[in-house]
Amino acid sequence: MSLFTVQDENPSNGTNGVDTETQSDLQSKDFNARVESDSDLQSKESNSRVAYSRVKTERLSIMDRNERASISYFHGSSSRRSQARSVDSDLFWLPPDSDGPLKVDFRCACFDVSNVNTATLSAEIKFVVILFWNDNRFEDSFMTTNDLPGELWGPDITLDNSLVDCTKLYDSFSLIDSSTGRLKRTITFHGSVWNPMDLKDFPFDRDDLELKFVTNSNWRVLDESRFGNDPVHRTYYLNPMREEKFFFFGGSNTMHEFDITGWDYDIFNPKDKEKENEPIVFEFRFHLVRRYNFYYLKILLPLWLLVLTSAASFMLEPEELPGRFEFLTTVLLAIVGFLYIVQESIPKIGFLTVIDKVVILSLITVVLSIFVSVLIERNQHLKLNIICGFSIQGFYWLANFLLVLPAHRRVIKILKDEEEAQMKSGKKAISSTSTRNSITNRRNSGTSSKRRSSGASEIMPQSRRESKFIDVHDLEFLDTDDY
Repeated sequence: MSLFTVQDENPSNGTNGVDTETQSDLQSKDFNARVESDSDLQSKESNSRVAYSRVKTERLSIMDRNERASISYFHGSSSRRSQARSVDSDLFWLPPDSDGPLKVDFRCACFDVSNVNTATLSAEIKFVVILFWNDNRFEDSFMTTNDLPGELWGPDITLDNSLVDCTKLYDSFSLIDSSTGRLKRTITFHGSVWNPMDLKDFPFDRDDLELKFVTNSNWRVLDESRFGNDPVHRTYYLNPMREEKFFFFGGSNTMHEFDITGWDYDIFNPKDKEKENEPIVFEFRFHLVRRYNFYYLKILLPLWLLVLTSAASFMLEPEELPGRFEFLTTVLLAIVGFLYIVQESIPKIGFLTVIDKVVILSLITVVLSIFVSVLIERNQHLKLNIICGFSIQGFYWLANFLLVLPAHRRVIKILKDEEEAQMKSGKKAISSTSTRNSITNRRNSGTSSKRRSSGASEIMPQSRRESKFIDVHDLEFLDTDDY
């Protein structure tokens, strides 16, 4: 019998067996939990994919439905267009249903005409166009302006001859009559416009400041999130409101250099189906006449006095040639220096105006006097001295008379015609103190314009030959909320 007892280092008694079994169970449970977690994630991902697919299918279905509704609206019958609108409320961006082009009434107002610049051929204006139309979707409704949907369709118009700094503001979009669905949109154009001038008779010239508005079925929704045009199908046409409500002038008819003597307009609405894709053009013109007194007093009169001074050289003795040269050269330099000072008041164009011709004639007269003085000094003839002096001055003043007088008379005739038009319209003559808030309204007949005579059947003729004088303070029709 051994004296020593050897014990096993890894006994397999009950306690160690239990620990081994517990560890195995934990590993099994952890594996099962992982499997279940992976299964849940796969299930959730599968459900998310199904939900995303369902949402995507619904969106595609809505887009397809809207697209089919739009096609039905533009190419279908009236009943189909009505059904298209009932498909989805988002179709307010489409124009209202109508048989043919929608009638859009309009009027306008002007609150500023200023800075008519001859050098840059531009002018500053603040002009408002107010559009009215009926939308049958709001007939007999209890809605107000605050209830109008943000994507509601509305007509739009652009100013074709606007410059970069001219801003276009959408001032208001309102429901003015819920029983008929009458809507109104106000568009304001504020800034500089391109204003080409006929300066042949400058400074005795007149100018037609034209504002050219163009629309090719242009439209823009209320919140301005959508806009566009329809160059293929005529969506609407423009109709000017009755004459007494068509135009309001809220500024002064006197400016720094011009006076406003009247206004007229033309509107071109192509009616033939072959010309349905041509834009609608609305042209509004202010008749301006330049105030020539400035040029008389500040340019022509000093120039004439300098040339008249050169005649004193012929009062010197024929043999005093150096004294004549010095005197005439001084006059010539004075004219050149004077022109350098006033050059900003003379337009820089590629042809000669009336005032340019007077300036050149003045320079030629002084230079001619210098050469004639040499001829007189060689002949030493006192009678020739007097004859040449009177001949040169007589030629100069006769040429000035022929250049200035016809242009001056044309301006006087224009102002006289405007005054006669006021008298024929039954208005009393208004003094110069009250004309600051007045303007003459004159419209041309449908055949008076070359552009009209070429296509009189394609436009809405605005044939009004009479002129009438409107005092701003007597405009009873004016509703300031409409402007």
